[in-house]
Amino acid sequence: TWKAMVVDEDHNGSNFNHIAFAFVDFSFNHFEGSILEELMSFTTLISLNLSHNALAGKIPSSMGNLKELQSLDLSSNNLDGENSSQLQSLTLLSYLNLSYNRLVGKIPISN
Repeated sequence: TWKAMVVDEDHNGSNFNHIAFAFVDFSFNHFEGSILEELMSFTTLISLNLSHNALAGKIPSSMGNLKELQSLDLSSNNLDGENSSQLQSLTLLSYLNLSYNRLVGKIPISN
């Protein structure tokens, strides 16, 4: 399960309850439901691939927290609603795939 992947241990008296990933590929896993908010706290992510699952709902506005993100693939899911304006704050993003969803609206462009 997702919760099994999160470390919550006390190493040498320090509270260690975070994970630092640069690349996460959870594609083709038959994941269902909304995009996990916990992923939005992985602020060191450079690449996030959640394609080819059964994720539904909206792109979380907290996606804008992933300031280091350069590649985002949410294709082939059941995402719907407006494209998140928070994508505009992902200024390092060079690859974006939102195809095969039910998203509407323009893709935000950073200034």
